Amino acid sequence: MDGTPKWDNAYPMFAPKTKNINSSLDYIYLAVNSYKYWCQVIYQLSHEISHCFIHCNEKDGDKLVSWIEETICEALSLYFLKLFYENYDKTDLYKLDKDYKDNILNYLNDILKETGNNWLKNCSTKEELMEINNTSEIKREDRKSEMVELYRLLDDENIKGLIKYRDYIISGTKFLDTYKYKEAYKNNEVINYLCELQENKL
Repeated sequence: MDGTPKWDNAYPMFAPKTKNINSSLDYIYLAVNSYKYWCQVIYQLSHEISHCFIHCNEKDGDKLVSWIEETICEALSLYFLKLFYENYDKTDLYKLDKDYKDNILNYLNDILKETGNNWLKNCSTKEELMEINNTSEIKREDRKSEMVELYRLLDDENIKGLIKYRDYIISGTKFLDTYKYKEAYKNNEVINYLCELQENKL
């Protein structure tokens, strides 16, 4: 046994070393049909790497808030799919299959076609928000529309603010200090949008 944590390969996962017994390494696991299915690999890997970036950039503690983090990581997965599509001819994969580029765009567009129920935006109490938080990984439709809107606001300049969201979680709660967060990242559209999703619930 090399200390690698056990894993149910039904879903991808980021496993930080702080939660890995008998291991001093961080792990990222994928659940792909085939590593030749590059769209799925890009999508899953970018999602789990986003979790890793957030984890590694947290100042202290473990202030993960599921509805926020899953929404961020899903939006970043779409962003990286788009980035990969736009820069495909600069990648090593291009040398293996010059015609694969459109598959990436189709994969992205198929995800964007999926509909959400707008519950995150329309819920009005912190209790409802916590219900969304508790089911955020199994009922993605509750955050789908808002996640897509977050994706559409993303650019190279405002991503960093999302990666740092845990530093603005009020200690002992699952809520952002939206005033401090927006003050730290003034005129950042994605931070403003994320904060607005919480602000009308409290």
